[in-house]
Amino acid sequence: MAVREEIVLALPSPRASIARASQVRSTWIASSLRGLRERGHLERYFALLPEAYHEPVKTTAAGVWLPVDVAMAHYDAADRLQLSVNEILELGTNATRTAHGGVVNVLRTLAGGAGATPWSLLAQLQRIWEKTWIGAAVGVTKLGPKEARIEIVQFPPAIYRQCRVGIRGVAIGMAEIFCAKAYAQEVPELCTPLSLGVRLAWA
Repeated sequence: MAVREEIVLALPSPRASIARASQVRSTWIASSLRGLRERGHLERYFALLPEAYHEPVKTTAAGVWLPVDVAMAHYDAADRLQLSVNEILELGTNATRTAHGGVVNVLRTLAGGAGATPWSLLAQLQRIWEKTWIGAAVGVTKLGPKEARIEIVQFPPAIYRQCRVGIRGVAIGMAEIFCAKAYAQEVPELCTPLSLGVRLAWA
């Protein structure tokens, strides 16, 4: 018997009303740079990043908003590093712990601590998104007891492989705060220059 899909977090309707992502929190970029530094990629990354973006990426204070073009330049340079899928997933997972750890821990406490599940977090994903991005939107659909589809729309960085795979790592990192193991795969039909989809499952 087929499992009926259930909307957990609805995207705004109509979709035409959703504003494109326009700004990113500097903490997100800093978390990505930390991961690249730890893996010895930072020198090559800055060689690939246009010089006009070196200053904002290197020196911006924590927790301030940056124009989305900084994120686009960051992902473009990171894309050209041509890292393996596994390494990008690890970068995304670790960025979740450093950039979102406090938010996730608060939500886990509110959801009942040890009794919380990934669903507790997924239902609040738009709130977490708004801590990091201005614009775009997140939707979550329940596909099974431990399986969800996450869709992000009006998100220009989705054009980059580094971003799409990294978001899968972010999803894994968030889910594994609540479970033993999580897995994430791209949903190709939802991936466009302005959107991406992730199928998340956990045990």
